[in-house]
Amino acid sequence: MAKLKQLFLVGCLLAFPASLGSAHPAGGDVAFKHLAEAAFNVQQNANEATPRAAVIARECAPPEVINSLPMQQVPGSILMTVTATIDGKPLKLLVDIGRMSTELWNTTATNLHLAVQPGRRGWDFGGRYSEGSAHLQSFTMGSMQGGGFNIQVGLDPNFAPAPFDGVMRTDIMWRYDIDLDFAHQRMNYLSPERCKGAGVYWSPTTITSVPIIAYTGMEYGDRSPIPRFSTTYVPVTLDGHPIIALLDTSSDRTFLNPDVAMKLFGLKPDSSEAGNINDSGTLIKAGLHRFSTLTFGGLTASNPQIAIPFDIMSQSSEITHVSKTARDTFNLHEIIPDMVIGMDVLRHSHLYLSFRNSRIYISAAGDGPALNPSPIKQSWFNGDR
Repeated sequence: MAKLKQLFLVGCLLAFPASLGSAHPAGGDVAFKHLAEAAFNVQQNANEATPRAAVIARECAPPEVINSLPMQQVPGSILMTVTATIDGKPLKLLVDIGRMSTELWNTTATNLHLAVQPGRRGWDFGGRYSEGSAHLQSFTMGSMQGGGFNIQVGLDPNFAPAPFDGVMRTDIMWRYDIDLDFAHQRMNYLSPERCKGAGVYWSPTTITSVPIIAYTGMEYGDRSPIPRFSTTYVPVTLDGHPIIALLDTSSDRTFLNPDVAMKLFGLKPDSSEAGNINDSGTLIKAGLHRFSTLTFGGLTASNPQIAIPFDIMSQSSEITHVSKTARDTFNLHEIIPDMVIGMDVLRHSHLYLSFRNSRIYISAAGDGPALNPSPIKQSWFNGDR
């Protein structure tokens, strides 16, 4: 816990010169208030321009808009999808900023007549194991196109009918800045910002910045035999306890690792109201508990209802090890992050992710206009392929 506190202090808010302000997101039952004493002030007196200022302005020019995509809300859900054309067929992909490997469902791969081969191995957050991979000839999304790479193929959602065909993850995001404007349902790809705040185009009343933390869960040797690699871990506090949490736009609920829930709060899922989590097409049984405050990024969610998954045993990888000592099954608490911040909270925000600079800008949803990009030229996908 001392290590977590240290990480949280390192992850303090970045301050920018501005007056105090507050922002309240439109809609929803989660009340937000800003804790930071800073907001961006992008106004500059042109009469005071100097050659040095002109150089700084040139170096800090706004990022170029590479792609702008409409996000569609999944019917009956708060999750969002975008449309991609894969091998000539339009598909709906769930947006997930937390994990690394974009994937299609088995049924989707079958419908595309893809040859599925053994590939990346792993468990989803419901403990389901998969290891499929398939080669794509073409991949087009908005103004961006690519192809000739392998994509992960995972198990179909464990509920029917599935309203999306797979999940788009950060392997096709991290070389860009990613702007998620939930209020206007737009996902924008931009070139990486060259200086702090250069990509904040919507001029919100207030905005804060949080660091992306390098974290794998291996810090807890007694309960983490496998690393939990993800890309958007941030410091949060839950009822006064510092925790490293994953931002996950493919989860409809915020949830807490059952081991963390027990150790920090003495809570068990079976002692709470019954509920479910829909995370990336996996339905996870959980208990629901009402906490007092969840704070991150200068924002506070009051009285959030947070799920605690049942600590079930994962599916077996069915891999036989010569040593006979390596495990092929795990409890769920050994697989999932310490905490996941889902769309029940994130949809009330506007997120701008600067992967190259390891920071995320956060303002209230709807606090500023939508991006109005000029005509965007076609470009080739620059992904982790």
